[in-house]
Amino acid sequence: MDLNLKSVRAKFNELYESVEAVVRNEIEDDRNPQAAVRRVILAYSGAAMAANLSPIPFTETALLTPIQVAMVLHVGKRLGQDVSLENAGEIFKQIIGAVGLSVAARLATNILLKVGLPIVG
Repeated sequence: MDLNLKSVRAKFNELYESVEAVVRNEIEDDRNPQAAVRRVILAYSGAAMAANLSPIPFTETALLTPIQVAMVLHVGKRLGQDVSLENAGEIFKQIIGAVGLSVAARLATNILLKVGLPIVG
């Protein structure tokens, strides 16, 4: 059993290092025009991860929604999108869609954990 655990751990470390190298290159490469946007997304992802650690039930939605809204607006500005009253409705629809998708994905993950891994879920 210990041998399998070591081999799984080694494979996981290998995969992690491979993915981490790709992400680091994408974020730090100034020749990549999307590098600045990727850094913004990474920063907001870290904030979302920290907010999701809250032990109080249902607070993650209240904390994640403003983070997601701010990220969408920040990325939009980085990509040259003008935030004005004329396009506020479209931006609002996109933000609501992103929040709805996030909530649906979280619910689906919880259901899969409870059904697929009842002890963990």
